[in-house]
Amino acid sequence: MASPGPDPTFDAVSILRVFISDPFPGIIASEVARELDGSTTGVKRQMDKLVEQGLLQRKEPGPKTHIYAITPAGRAYFAEHALPESSGSG
Repeated sequence: MASPGPDPTFDAVSILRVFISDPFPGIIASEVARELDGSTTGVKRQMDKLVEQGLLQRKEPGPKTHIYAITPAGRAYFAEHALPESSGSG
């Protein structure tokens, strides 16, 4: 049986927005899942896909620890595909 693919509810822009809005350069999958109110497994699958696409990079400081960071290509992708958020002023 094939393993399930990335969860389609966690699109690239939603995940990259978490990285753009966080002041720290490295984030673990459970932090992104908490921000998106989703499962760590589903978010991690999608984040690994973004690593394959060059939008995120992954560092493995330990056997079960993966830290992700946004790449310049990920920032460019986000800038091109994210809808502008309302500034609240008007």
